[in-house]
Amino acid sequence: MGVQGLLPFVSSASTEVSLEDYRGQTLACDASVWLHRGAISCARELAEGEPAVGFLRFPLRMIALLKRHGVRPLIVFDGGAMPMKA
Repeated sequence: MGVQGLLPFVSSASTEVSLEDYRGQTLACDASVWLHRGAISCARELAEGEPAVGFLRFPLRMIALLKRHGVRPLIVFDGGAMPMKA
């Protein structure tokens, strides 16, 4: 998943930072990635069509972490048009 070889390619232009470095700023976060990561916790329920809210735990934890460090999260829902919304 993701772009193969991206991190080594951009490594010379990147630096490691702490969340504290972003205190008082707004940080855009990819909602799809966080929801996908959270879905692992309730994969069976989702696969079987059962009610599930476990996929929200990870994104909510990440939002809380950012806020604890004084960072304002801007949650971005990006991607193509959903077939069900056409």
